[in-house]
Amino acid sequence: MKTSLSSKPVLSLKVTNSVSNSALSNLEQLLPELNLSNLKQLELQSREKSSKSDYIRIWKVLGMNPSLDIQGLEHLAVDICLINLSEIRDAIINVVYQPDDFENKDANICYIINSAVSQVLYTFLTFLDDLWGRYDKCLNSLRSLELTFVPEINCDWSEIDLNNLDRMEVSQLNNCLGFMLEEFKHRFILQFGITEVIKVSGIPNIFRSHLLDLLSEELESTTRLWPENGHTRSFNLSLEKHEHFFDVMIIFPFTLKDL
Repeated sequence: MKTSLSSKPVLSLKVTNSVSNSALSNLEQLLPELNLSNLKQLELQSREKSSKSDYIRIWKVLGMNPSLDIQGLEHLAVDICLINLSEIRDAIINVVYQPDDFENKDANICYIINSAVSQVLYTFLTFLDDLWGRYDKCLNSLRSLELTFVPEINCDWSEIDLNNLDRMEVSQLNNCLGFMLEEFKHRFILQFGITEVIKVSGIPNIFRSHLLDLLSEELESTTRLWPENGHTRSFNLSLEKHEHFFDVMIIFPFTLKDL
Protein backbone atom coordinates (compact mmCIF):
# COMPACT_ATOMS: atom_id res chain seq x y z
CA MET A 1 0.00 0.00 0.00
CA LYS A 2 1.47 3.36 -1.02
CA THR A 3 2.03 5.83 1.79
CA SER A 4 0.61 9.31 1.29
CA LEU A 5 2.14 12.61 2.34
CA SER A 6 -1.06 13.26 4.25
CA SER A 7 -0.64 10.11 6.34
CA LYS A 8 0.11 10.15 10.05
CA PRO A 9 3.45 11.88 10.76
CA VAL A 10 6.44 9.60 11.34
CA LEU A 11 8.05 10.43 14.68
CA SER A 12 10.89 7.90 14.57
CA LEU A 13 12.61 6.66 11.42
CA LYS A 14 15.33 4.00 11.17
CA VAL A 15 16.74 3.24 7.73
CA THR A 16 19.18 0.38 7.14
CA ASN A 17 20.91 -0.02 3.81
CA SER A 18 20.32 -3.44 2.30
CA VAL A 19 22.42 -5.57 -0.02
CA SER A 20 19.24 -6.35 -1.93
CA ASN A 21 18.65 -4.22 -5.02
CA SER A 22 14.90 -4.75 -4.81
CA ALA A 23 14.83 -3.63 -1.17
CA LEU A 24 16.84 -0.55 -2.06
CA SER A 25 14.47 0.26 -4.91
CA ASN A 26 11.45 -0.06 -2.63
CA LEU A 27 13.13 2.15 -0.06
CA GLU A 28 13.83 4.84 -2.63
CA GLN A 29 10.15 4.86 -3.56
CA LEU A 30 8.92 4.91 0.03
CA LEU A 31 11.17 7.57 1.61
CA PRO A 32 9.89 10.54 -0.43
CA GLU A 33 6.28 9.60 0.42
CA LEU A 34 6.59 9.49 4.20
CA ASN A 35 5.22 12.31 6.31
CA LEU A 36 8.36 13.53 8.08
CA SER A 37 7.02 16.91 9.15
CA ASN A 38 7.41 16.15 12.87
CA LEU A 39 10.43 13.83 12.93
CA LYS A 40 11.95 13.36 16.39
CA GLN A 41 14.35 10.45 15.89
CA LEU A 42 16.41 9.57 12.84
CA GLU A 43 18.80 6.63 12.54
CA LEU A 44 20.69 5.67 9.38
CA GLN A 45 22.68 2.43 9.32
CA SER A 46 25.00 0.93 6.72
CA ARG A 47 25.36 -2.84 6.59
CA GLU A 48 28.91 -4.16 6.39
CA LYS A 49 28.55 -5.73 2.95
CA SER A 50 26.29 -3.11 1.42
CA SER A 51 27.40 -0.66 -1.26
CA LYS A 52 28.82 2.64 -0.07
CA SER A 53 27.34 4.45 -3.05
CA ASP A 54 23.91 2.93 -2.40
CA TYR A 55 24.06 4.14 1.19
CA ILE A 56 24.85 7.69 0.07
CA ARG A 57 21.95 7.44 -2.38
CA ILE A 58 19.63 6.84 0.57
CA TRP A 59 20.92 10.05 2.15
CA LYS A 60 20.10 11.98 -1.00
CA VAL A 61 16.66 10.40 -1.44
CA LEU A 62 15.77 11.22 2.16
CA GLY A 63 16.70 14.85 1.58
CA MET A 64 14.24 14.98 -1.34
CA ASN A 65 11.24 14.31 0.89
CA PRO A 66 9.13 17.51 0.58
CA SER A 67 7.61 17.13 4.06
CA LEU A 68 10.92 16.66 5.88
CA ASP A 69 11.43 19.01 8.83
CA ILE A 70 14.26 18.31 11.26
CA GLN A 71 13.90 21.47 13.29
CA GLY A 72 12.48 19.46 16.19
CA LEU A 73 14.85 16.48 15.80
CA GLU A 74 15.93 15.20 19.22
CA HIS A 75 17.92 12.04 18.44
CA LEU A 76 20.22 11.54 15.45
CA ALA A 77 22.34 8.44 14.80
CA VAL A 78 24.24 8.08 11.54
CA ASP A 79 26.79 5.62 10.16
CA ILE A 80 29.47 7.43 8.15
CA CYS A 81 31.56 5.55 5.59
CA LEU A 82 35.28 5.84 6.37
CA ILE A 83 36.99 5.77 3.00
CA ASN A 84 40.47 4.32 2.71
CA LEU A 85 43.49 6.58 2.52
CA SER A 86 44.56 4.68 -0.59
CA GLU A 87 41.37 5.80 -2.33
CA ILE A 88 42.27 9.43 -1.68
CA ARG A 89 45.89 8.78 -2.64
CA ASP A 90 44.91 7.29 -6.00
CA ALA A 91 42.54 10.18 -6.67
CA ILE A 92 45.17 12.90 -6.25
CA ILE A 93 48.17 11.20 -7.86
CA ASN A 94 49.01 12.97 -11.14
CA VAL A 95 46.71 15.83 -10.10
CA VAL A 96 48.53 17.35 -7.13
CA TYR A 97 51.57 15.09 -6.85
CA GLN A 98 53.42 12.59 -8.97
CA PRO A 99 53.59 8.86 -8.10
CA ASP A 100 57.29 9.11 -7.19
CA ASP A 101 56.46 11.59 -4.42
CA PHE A 102 54.63 8.85 -2.54
CA GLU A 103 57.16 6.14 -3.25
CA ASN A 104 60.13 8.09 -1.92
CA LYS A 105 58.71 10.31 0.79
CA ASP A 106 56.02 9.99 3.46
CA ALA A 107 55.59 13.75 3.94
CA ASN A 108 52.62 13.98 1.59
CA ILE A 109 50.67 11.53 3.72
CA CYS A 110 49.50 14.50 5.78
CA TYR A 111 47.88 16.00 2.69
CA ILE A 112 46.16 12.67 2.03
CA ILE A 113 44.91 12.42 5.62
CA ASN A 114 43.56 15.98 5.58
CA SER A 115 41.87 15.34 2.23
CA ALA A 116 40.28 12.15 3.58
CA VAL A 117 39.04 13.89 6.73
CA SER A 118 37.53 16.68 4.66
CA GLN A 119 35.84 14.34 2.19
CA VAL A 120 34.43 11.99 4.85
CA LEU A 121 33.09 14.71 7.12
CA TYR A 122 31.94 17.08 4.41
CA THR A 123 29.86 14.29 2.90
CA PHE A 124 28.01 14.03 6.20
CA LEU A 125 27.78 17.80 6.72
CA THR A 126 26.46 18.28 3.19
CA PHE A 127 23.86 15.64 3.95
CA LEU A 128 22.72 17.67 6.96
CA ASP A 129 22.56 20.81 4.84
CA ASP A 130 20.41 18.94 2.32
CA LEU A 131 18.04 17.89 5.10
CA TRP A 132 17.72 21.49 6.21
CA GLY A 133 17.41 22.80 2.69
CA ARG A 134 19.95 25.53 3.36
CA TYR A 135 23.24 26.06 5.18
CA ASP A 136 22.39 28.69 7.79
CA LYS A 137 20.36 26.43 10.06
CA CYS A 138 21.45 24.24 12.93
CA LEU A 139 20.14 21.48 15.16
CA ASN A 140 19.49 23.21 18.48
CA SER A 141 16.88 20.79 19.87
CA LEU A 142 19.08 17.71 19.63
CA ARG A 143 19.33 15.66 22.82
CA SER A 144 21.59 12.91 21.55
CA LEU A 145 23.97 12.59 18.63
CA GLU A 146 25.63 9.31 17.69
CA LEU A 147 28.06 9.07 14.79
CA THR A 148 29.74 5.81 13.82
CA PHE A 149 32.57 5.69 11.31
CA VAL A 150 32.30 2.44 9.37
CA PRO A 151 35.66 1.36 7.88
CA GLU A 152 36.22 -0.52 4.66
CA ILE A 153 36.84 -4.26 5.01
CA ASN A 154 40.50 -3.70 4.06
CA CYS A 155 40.84 -0.50 6.08
CA ASP A 156 44.32 1.06 5.83
CA TRP A 157 44.07 3.83 8.44
CA SER A 158 45.92 1.72 11.01
CA GLU A 159 48.99 1.68 8.75
CA ILE A 160 49.70 5.33 9.50
CA ASP A 161 52.20 6.03 12.29
CA LEU A 162 51.96 9.49 13.81
CA ASN A 163 55.65 9.30 14.71
CA ASN A 164 56.52 9.48 11.01
CA LEU A 165 55.05 12.98 10.71
CA ASP A 166 57.21 16.02 11.38
CA ARG A 167 56.17 18.99 13.52
CA MET A 168 54.75 20.99 10.62
CA GLU A 169 52.65 18.08 9.40
CA VAL A 170 51.30 17.44 12.88
CA SER A 171 50.37 21.11 13.07
CA GLN A 172 48.58 20.87 9.71
CA LEU A 173 46.69 17.82 10.93
CA ASN A 174 45.64 19.66 14.07
CA ASN A 175 44.48 22.66 12.01
CA CYS A 176 42.39 20.39 9.80
CA LEU A 177 40.63 18.89 12.80
CA GLY A 178 40.06 22.34 14.26
CA PHE A 179 38.51 23.56 11.01
CA MET A 180 36.17 20.58 10.81
CA LEU A 181 35.17 21.09 14.45
CA GLU A 182 34.16 24.65 13.56
CA GLU A 183 32.00 23.29 10.74
CA PHE A 184 30.23 21.00 13.19
CA LYS A 185 29.61 23.94 15.53
CA HIS A 186 27.68 25.68 12.76
CA ARG A 187 25.25 22.78 12.64
CA PHE A 188 25.07 21.43 16.20
CA ILE A 189 24.43 23.76 19.12
CA LEU A 190 25.11 22.56 22.66
CA GLN A 191 22.26 23.69 24.90
CA PHE A 192 22.15 23.51 28.67
CA GLY A 193 19.19 21.41 29.77
CA ILE A 194 18.72 19.96 26.27
CA THR A 195 21.93 18.32 25.08
CA GLU A 196 22.41 15.02 26.90
CA VAL A 197 24.99 12.89 25.10
CA ILE A 198 27.29 12.85 22.08
CA LYS A 199 29.01 9.64 21.03
CA VAL A 200 31.42 9.22 18.14
CA SER A 201 32.70 5.69 17.42
CA GLY A 202 35.33 4.26 15.10
CA ILE A 203 37.73 7.22 14.99
CA PRO A 204 41.22 6.23 13.69
CA ASN A 205 43.79 6.22 16.49
CA ILE A 206 46.00 8.74 14.70
CA PHE A 207 43.60 11.49 15.81
CA ARG A 208 43.33 10.50 19.45
CA SER A 209 45.57 12.99 21.23
CA HIS A 210 44.78 15.89 18.91
CA LEU A 211 41.02 15.44 18.96
CA LEU A 212 40.77 15.07 22.72
CA ASP A 213 42.73 18.26 23.29
CA LEU A 214 40.52 20.16 20.85
CA LEU A 215 37.33 18.76 22.32
CA SER A 216 38.34 19.52 25.89
CA GLU A 217 39.20 23.10 25.00
CA GLU A 218 35.98 23.60 23.04
CA LEU A 219 33.76 22.05 25.71
CA GLU A 220 35.33 24.15 28.44
CA SER A 221 34.71 27.27 26.39
CA THR A 222 31.14 26.37 25.43
CA THR A 223 29.98 25.38 28.92
CA ARG A 224 31.88 28.07 30.84
CA LEU A 225 28.77 30.21 31.36
CA TRP A 226 26.39 27.32 31.97
CA PRO A 227 24.66 27.26 35.39
CA GLU A 228 26.77 25.53 38.02
CA ASN A 229 25.69 22.55 40.08
CA GLY A 230 28.01 22.12 43.03
CA HIS A 231 31.57 21.22 42.09
CA THR A 232 30.64 18.87 39.27
CA ARG A 233 31.73 19.75 35.74
CA SER A 234 29.09 20.53 33.13
CA PHE A 235 30.32 17.65 30.96
CA ASN A 236 32.04 14.29 31.25
CA LEU A 237 34.43 13.42 28.42
CA SER A 238 35.54 9.80 28.18
CA LEU A 239 37.44 7.65 25.71
CA GLU A 240 37.34 3.96 24.92
CA LYS A 241 40.38 2.56 23.11
CA HIS A 242 40.35 -0.27 20.59
CA GLU A 243 43.13 -1.83 18.55
CA HIS A 244 42.95 0.56 15.59
CA PHE A 245 40.17 2.95 16.55
CA PHE A 246 38.73 4.75 19.55
CA ASP A 247 35.33 5.99 20.70
CA VAL A 248 34.50 9.30 22.37
CA MET A 249 31.57 9.82 24.70
CA ILE A 250 30.49 13.24 26.00
CA ILE A 251 27.78 13.28 28.65
CA PHE A 252 26.10 16.44 29.86
CA PRO A 253 24.70 15.34 33.24
CA PHE A 254 22.53 18.30 34.15
CA THR A 255 19.07 19.28 33.00
CA LEU A 256 16.97 22.31 33.89
CA LYS A 257 15.30 20.38 36.71
CA ASP A 258 18.68 19.97 38.41
CA LEU A 259 18.88 23.69 39.16
